[in-house]
Amino acid sequence: MTADTQLPEQIDNGGFDYPSVPSWTALGESGSNKYNKGKLFATINPGTGKYGSGCAMSTTGRVIPNWNRLNFAWNSTQGDTHHSGGMSCEAGNVELNYDSVHHNQFAELTADQQGTAIYQDVKVTPGTMMKWSLKHSSATSAYVDKMQVMIGEPYKEAAQEATRITSENGNKVGERMTTISTPTTSDRADNKKWDTYSGTYLVPDGVTTVRFTFKSIASAEWYSGNDLDDIDFQMAYPLSYDMNGGTGGPKQTSQY
Repeated sequence: MTADTQLPEQIDNGGFDYPSVPSWTALGESGSNKYNKGKLFATINPGTGKYGSGCAMSTTGRVIPNWNRLNFAWNSTQGDTHHSGGMSCEAGNVELNYDSVHHNQFAELTADQQGTAIYQDVKVTPGTMMKWSLKHSSATSAYVDKMQVMIGEPYKEAAQEATRITSENGNKVGERMTTISTPTTSDRADNKKWDTYSGTYLVPDGVTTVRFTFKSIASAEWYSGNDLDDIDFQMAYPLSYDMNGGTGGPKQTSQY
């Protein structure tokens, strides 16, 4: 883990716009993929700075021009994994997708392994209220993907309550949930429909590093599920004021 003094004070690359992928791979539209039409994807291995269509980037991937690990920012909990047919996938892979209709890059939490997560560590101030938001969608209408936002000290993160604040899929706005679940009406990966969620997190006393983890809870396939975009958060600091006009009397702390 990076030292506190070197950590950013915000989520970096929350829109997954870096890197600008030189070329995308189209997912074949056969079998279970028939509900994920128009999917364009690239597997990124942050450790090697390589990308491609497989999941062993160190041997089959292509180098991303002028790769900058800090600009990418994301880490993955994916481990080395093996699938039927002899396919071996490397630890740390992160998958990006491309919506060619809206010219938008976004992430898919399930890269090569179910139940994995992507995360970042952020430098924080105790007592700060952190307000976060993100966009989420299932990969297809055939299966409802589920994920959790987990925040806390590294390795001590806890699932956070989320409120659905907008929906392009006709889902109920205002609904609260700890496990985010987004039924989608779109079977076009190249024309996504998103729901937006928000929540808050109060940084405990003594905590100066917080890990934002976005974890896949359920997906239909080991290689597909839980589309994610536009992750953002803002900090609201408590305000204190002198009740006695600076005469040395007691101070009161306002609400956020």
